Amino acid sequence: MPTALNAANEIAVRSFLTHKIKFTDISRIIKTVIDKHDPVSDPDLKQILNADLWARKESEKLCF
Repeated sequence: MPTALNAANEIAVRSFLTHKIKFTDISRIIKTVIDKHDPVSDPDLKQILNADLWARKESEKLCF
């Protein structure tokens, strides 16, 4: 979960700073991504990297 949360936050904040979304959209985007995320208990590195990539892609879809 922390990986997906961080990735979604980074994409949402970047999109806000580049004027693609409003400030108030940041939390909505993060919540939407986290709600879709399927957490894994005790993930290995590959699962962490996959979660990061997935969350970034999902966040980018919501920012444009």
